[in-house]
Amino acid sequence: ALPLLVRVIQSPDAKTKENVNATENCISAVGKIMKFKPDCVNVEEVLPHWLSWLPLHEDKEEAVHTFNYLCDLIESNNPVVLGPNNSNLPRIFGIIADGEIHEAIKHEDPCTKRLANVVRQVQTSGGLWTECISQLNADQQAAIQELLTSA
Repeated sequence: ALPLLVRVIQSPDAKTKENVNATENCISAVGKIMKFKPDCVNVEEVLPHWLSWLPLHEDKEEAVHTFNYLCDLIESNNPVVLGPNNSNLPRIFGIIADGEIHEAIKHEDPCTKRLANVVRQVQTSGGLWTECISQLNADQQAAIQELLTSA
């Protein structure tokens, strides 16, 4: 199933209005395969691709599953997701900020608290926080602040 899902995700018209929900369902499905059937795929090989496809923001139901899995990976200090010396955190902050901008997750959802906690954890580490925030545009920075105040 994985090659078929990837083919849909990477098709040139994957993000068009009529295809975006199907594409986001496929991205979520890849995440669920890695989460619930990790023995069926090479998770370390698939994770970087999966991260590059995030965030989801059209399909709110699947976005919650995807952000929860992202939190699972971050909270477990997954080296593939975090990157060497946490080098992927600025990209992860961008994913979280874009999810907030597009209201991918309702503020009352427990996942919002998990995302805010990830951000707060980085906030305590000075230089890393500055690096992550400085790579975001003004809208993304405002979204991170909104996330922190709402959760």
